[in-house]
Amino acid sequence: MGEALALKWGDIDLRGNFLDLQRNIVRGRVTTPKNHKTRRVDISDQLAAALTQARQDRFGKVVALNADVQADRDAAAGVADTYLFPDATGGPMDPDNFRDRVWEPLLVDAKLRRVRLHDLRHGYASQLLQDGVELLYVSQQLGHHSPAFTLSQYAHLLPRDRRGEVNRLDRPASPRKPAASASSNAVLVEKETACNSLESQAV
Repeated sequence: MGEALALKWGDIDLRGNFLDLQRNIVRGRVTTPKNHKTRRVDISDQLAAALTQARQDRFGKVVALNADVQADRDAAAGVADTYLFPDATGGPMDPDNFRDRVWEPLLVDAKLRRVRLHDLRHGYASQLLQDGVELLYVSQQLGHHSPAFTLSQYAHLLPRDRRGEVNRLDRPASPRKPAASASSNAVLVEKETACNSLESQAV
């Protein structure tokens, strides 16, 4: 919650589809993010499109990233320093107000059961891991201090019965991988012949 409320528009890269988590808000104070480290979090194409539309709805086209006119650059700089979830004064929204005025109404409109905002974080990690995304990536996205900690929290989501996985070794090479060129095959044959010759001489 604190990391979300501390987000500013300047933290979001809508071309690269990521955001930089640089701050956290705890009990009304701006502090460092989780584990006292900034981190880059990837965002999906759908979320990037929604944020692009939201920024245009709120500020108009004057905030183009490639603004050339000084007035446009000044406007863009002002937008960059604006909180994504501001209160009436332009500061970060209070967590309780966010829950009451934003989060709870969203759940009602979406006809979803009542869940905590933090539950989305668990759902995010769970879906990635169940889809086979590597543990290190998920750990980095969550801001955990180590993949071991992520594993301790989500190990129950990983496949338990690994019997049969070894059969992957019997599968033919993926058709997406380029076949070895004739020249590379020739080099392999030449090396193998040289090895056989050395072995014969040794005998």
